[in-house]
Amino acid sequence: MPIGLPADSRLTNAELIARADECLGTRRPAAQRTAEQAQRLKTIGGVLKIPESSVVGHLNGGTFTLPDVVRKNGGMSPFGNDGVRYLGSGNDAALSTPIDQI
Repeated sequence: MPIGLPADSRLTNAELIARADECLGTRRPAAQRTAEQAQRLKTIGGVLKIPESSVVGHLNGGTFTLPDVVRKNGGMSPFGNDGVRYLGSGNDAALSTPIDQI
């Protein structure tokens, strides 16, 4: 399963931030987010147990840093989620599916 961006991607950090704002309303005060943006941001923060204010930083790491870690590990993810049960999403069972079963 790919982690992060493909090697030939041209996505920039500024574009990632803009996409996160479009999807999650991360650059807007909470009162200016759509209901869908607010729910998505709340779900991500709640499931990952991180403050909503750090979601973009985590997206950045997962998008731009993890591909390097995977390449250095022979193309294999050094992370797994066997036995992990994620809670707080709209579909916890699907979210908790082990990576190797996706």
